[in-house]
This record gives sequence, structure tokens and C-alpha cells, in this order.
Amino acid sequence: MFNHTRSVQTNSILWQVLAFVIVGLSFSNAYAARWYHVEVIVFKHLSDELVGGEDWTSQERLPNFATAVELDGPEEAGETRQGVNAVSNRTYYLRGVYDRLAASARYKPVIHKAWSQPGYSANNVRRIYLSNDPRGANSDAEPAINLNSSEDIVEGTIGLQGGRLLHVGANFVYRGQDLTTKISEFRQIKLKQLHYFDHPLFGILVRVVPYKVESAE
Repeated sequence: MFNHTRSVQTNSILWQVLAFVIVGLSFSNAYAARWYHVEVIVFKHLSDELVGGEDWTSQERLPNFATAVELDGPEEAGETRQGVNAVSNRTYYLRGVYDRLAASARYKPVIHKAWSQPGYSANNVRRIYLSNDPRGANSDAEPAINLNSSEDIVEGTIGLQGGRLLHVGANFVYRGQDLTTKISEFRQIKLKQLHYFDHPLFGILVRVVPYKVESAE
């Protein structure tokens, strides 16, 4: 005999499950579709007092940046930078911070870049390559150093992971004439706040704000 009450209950439960899945997918897609303006300043400490005679040389293997996305790298016709787009320096929000660092006798800003990107999942994070070396990313593990130049090389990557909580991974190498050291850190961040990745020899400032993508006409 057909049980109408059980059928109604089964259909009710089914619709609840489907509604939960649909809401969950919509919630997930909403976060996946969010875009962000990421801005980074890298600066060196100029005070010898910060070194204090300690050896900051890193003996660990240096990272390979060859697979990272270069904002200023060459592009073939029709090629995209995997959803990452450099923005005009007219839209930089941290120009005042950069100017104050540049005017200080204690710090020297060496990199200031900004770009727009979606909030990629943990498995699809795009690492953005940044450097004060005009030659760009290296194909091997060790950053190149021009021994005829007094300018130290600072290069590394920033990876933004989206979702309900935002995380940033900073992986940078400071390479001088007689030392190599690095910052390697992954942390949770908050929108619109300035975050500082600290080291006795150099520092990284990161700020992430929502970005409105212009709709195609």
C-alpha cells in the first residue's frame, strides 16, 4: 500500500538537502568570484644597528621563482596572466606610505607594485613575482647578482588565497654581496588593513582591498 505521508516526508527532506547544496554552492561561488586589489611595498633597513653583529645568512635552499606570474613579463598575443592584471600606478593606495619610507633615513623602498586578482582557492593560488632586479624571474634556484653593482637584490612572491578567510603567503629572498637571507611566512589577513612581514634587514607591507571588475560591454 502506498504510504503518502512517508512520500511527502521523503520529498521534504530531499528538497531541504537540495536547498542546502544550492546555498552552499552559491556561497562558495560568491567567494570564488570576489576580486581584490593587492598592493605590496618592499623596503630595506638602512640602519647598521639592526644587524647587531648577528649572522642572518640563510643556508637553506633558495626558492625557484620560475613558475610564478610576472606582472611585467612578456606576453604573447592573446595570452593572459592567469587572471592577474597589473593596475595603473595612479590607482596605488599606498603612495603616501612609500613616500614616507623614501624620505626616511632609516628605510629605502625598493619595490612598489599593485595588481587585481580573484581570490583563488588553496589548490589554485597564483604566486606573483616581484623584484627590484630588472632582469625578472630566474630560471634556476639562485637569484642572480651583479657583482659590479652596489644594489642588493630583493625578489620573491606574494600569493593571495581567498575564501571565507583571506591568507597571504610571502616568500622573499634578500641577496647582498656577502649574505643571503629570506622571509617565508603564511598568515591570515584582514581586508583594508596594512600587514607587515618583518625581518631585521628588510620588510614587506601588504594591503588587500575589494576590487570591482568592470563588466564587458
